Amino acid sequence: MTEASPNEVTRLLREIELQTPGAVDQLVNLVYHDLKSMASVRMRTIPPWDTLQPTSLVNEVFVKLFGQSNPTWANRRHFFMAATRAMRDIIIDRARSDLAQKRGGGVRAIALDESMALAEESSSVISVTDALNEFSGLYPRQSEVVELKYYLGLSHDQIAQTMGIARNTVQRDWAFAKVWLTKKLNDEAD
Repeated sequence: MTEASPNEVTRLLREIELQTPGAVDQLVNLVYHDLKSMASVRMRTIPPWDTLQPTSLVNEVFVKLFGQSNPTWANRRHFFMAATRAMRDIIIDRARSDLAQKRGGGVRAIALDESMALAEESSSVISVTDALNEFSGLYPRQSEVVELKYYLGLSHDQIAQTMGIARNTVQRDWAFAKVWLTKKLNDEAD
């Protein structure tokens, strides 16, 4: 997932928790490139009407993550999952704002990955996010697989390594998630 050393990221996260001066700046410098890569992957999945750029998205993620009082993350994986969720929240907030301004117009389809269209023409970023939120409440591990693949663009091997599970488990979780989410979105469209 990241070129930044897992031990170095975790060490800095501990220092941030202890409010060590300069720890946030060190972490930002260490993970900035990785988060920008994540944002670039994520930007390929959002509708073309959004003008958000990867650099802006990463900056907003840092504000969201470090704007909270006493942020704590258990380790590198936890931090990157929090960053992924922050990216998703920022994009959803922008989509909701845009749709509110247009009074519901301009809904467009989005793709779950390059090879599969998850949503029908009438689905939107918001519909997909609502479905993912419901899915994560029911199937936390499978939801994490979706987030790592969809939002970070990781391969099955990278997801297996990141989560500490077998590649076959990742493949089964991904297949299950695609079926569940597709059914949910199709049911909502009807």
